[in-house]
Amino acid sequence: MIRVLHGDDEFAVEERLTAIKNAAGPPEIRDPNTSEFEGPASARDQIIGAAMAIPFLADRRLVIVRGLLGII
Repeated sequence: MIRVLHGDDEFAVEERLTAIKNAAGPPEIRDPNTSEFEGPASARDQIIGAAMAIPFLADRRLVIVRGLLGII
């Protein structure tokens, strides 16, 4: 599933991102399966690699790319 969070209300975007992170499971399962990138500073291969990696002891991975729409 791909979700795009966009808007000028940074507080609301962060609140929604926190809700998505919490829905991904407890911290001990979620944290090893979470990758965060800054869009302009990240290589495309790194982002794709993180998205294609198999989750470790979980049913999903969470890949967060901040500022991705700004580099398209």
